[in-house]
Amino acid sequence: MCKTTGLFYANEHMSCSEYAKSHEERIFERFSFQRGDVIPETLITHSIIVFVWKGAIIAQCGPFFDNRIHAGTMLFLPNNCICSAKVLSDTVLLRCFFDKDTQMCTRFMLESLPKVVNFTSIHRAFNPLPIRERVRQFLVNLYACLNDGLGCYHFHTMKRQELALLFRGYYSREELAAFFYPILSEDMSFKEFVLSHFRKVENVEKLAELANLSPTTFNRRFKKTFGISFAQWLEKRKAEDILRDIRMTDKTFSEIADAHGFSSAAYFTTFCKRHFGKSPSEIRSLRSEKNG
Repeated sequence: MCKTTGLFYANEHMSCSEYAKSHEERIFERFSFQRGDVIPETLITHSIIVFVWKGAIIAQCGPFFDNRIHAGTMLFLPNNCICSAKVLSDTVLLRCFFDKDTQMCTRFMLESLPKVVNFTSIHRAFNPLPIRERVRQFLVNLYACLNDGLGCYHFHTMKRQELALLFRGYYSREELAAFFYPILSEDMSFKEFVLSHFRKVENVEKLAELANLSPTTFNRRFKKTFGISFAQWLEKRKAEDILRDIRMTDKTFSEIADAHGFSSAAYFTTFCKRHFGKSPSEIRSLRSEKNG
């Protein structure tokens, strides 16, 4: 009698050159955690969608802290975002490497969302979505196949395409705009380039050189895409990193100031008061009060 579950010719399948062996090759991957585990700070080097399949976590993503995410929810983490999490109960996560070029249908692409959705209604850049029933059914099948060891690269890419079609069919444009907000732009290729490389360079001239653009052209394109100058945008990213270090680590203020290039403790304190309205010690005391 022929078996009805399980993978035929598993050894042949796993020895194939198209089998996704490494973490980087697997578009979809599952991770299990136990209650009390801490997922350490991680620099996201490729935009991902995270599905909370089971359990619950408290996630810290970029400038957004203490986001309680329960099973049945998915979140989008953009490239070069720094994230960490505390596991509240035994948890299973499914990760999907997101490719902006994956079409949701032949008549709809993410680049079109800025033209049809009022972005002023989106109040922040971290907007988890519920896992709706058709997507849940998709994930049930996917989870079973991953458990069976079905790791063909073509299987992964086709499942990502299927997921994109489900997004198109079962979520509104407004929901998709809020979910993918961190990367959306009418010039998504340029925005993706900036998000991928801004931490690797020292100044805007180096970034413009990497983009094969003159500094003038780069700055003009940057302001059109991000709405502010590169210097203003970079200072916001610097502020986010500093706030995370103060709130989420036990580094001394001197260590944080040195790591972010401040010449003196007074300048570091001034920077914090200008961006957060509080001194470094006041920010950290709020963390202690909350934990206490």
